[in-house]
Amino acid sequence: TNDEKLYRQFLAELSKDFELSDQGKVNWYLGVSVKQDLTNHCTTLSQEQYVKDVLERFRMTGATPVSTPMEANTHLT
Repeated sequence: TNDEKLYRQFLAELSKDFELSDQGKVNWYLGVSVKQDLTNHCTTLSQEQYVKDVLERFRMTGATPVSTPMEANTHLT
């Protein structure tokens, strides 16, 4: 397909400057979860697991989540 040809050309150009390897579909990259929806042409990146790990490391897994810790635009004196 035309998309496949464009993809191969793109990889050829990148490989001129960078060492590349095709390891298949990416699920995790640098600690970030990667989910690809090829049907809807959408890629979602998530750091949810990283946040859970940080909360666990600092023993805050039982902390109560809040959207904003105080009223927005509050001026402290």
